[in-house]
Amino acid sequence: MVTLYRYSTENGEYQGTTKSGMPKGSRKIAGETHIAPPTVSDNECTIYENRRWVKKVDKRGTRYWLPNAEYGSEGIEITDIGVDVPNNASLTAPIDEEKQAEENLKSKISAIQPKYDVVI
Repeated sequence: MVTLYRYSTENGEYQGTTKSGMPKGSRKIAGETHIAPPTVSDNECTIYENRRWVKKVDKRGTRYWLPNAEYGSEGIEITDIGVDVPNNASLTAPIDEEKQAEENLKSKISAIQPKYDVVI
């Protein structure tokens, strides 16, 4: 038995392995290769292109907000392989500036207020 490595015929993305009784070097079905893909880290995937495996960034499903994003906006979701979060983007949604100012003020007040232990 020979291990074959399957990939999408649409985008080359690695899809897993299968066993075949065909000898190595014989004709394969489209979307299969005898070449093992490399190990990938988090936020990476392997793509089979030009008869070799290539590691690409894989942030699909990641949502980000650009500096001009408004409070309550849904942000931008990455849906394609090879697309990374822009350097100037944030992974957290914009906050309500009034609410943030209130929280900052409360935090400053609590930092300067004396703390007393009350024993009854």
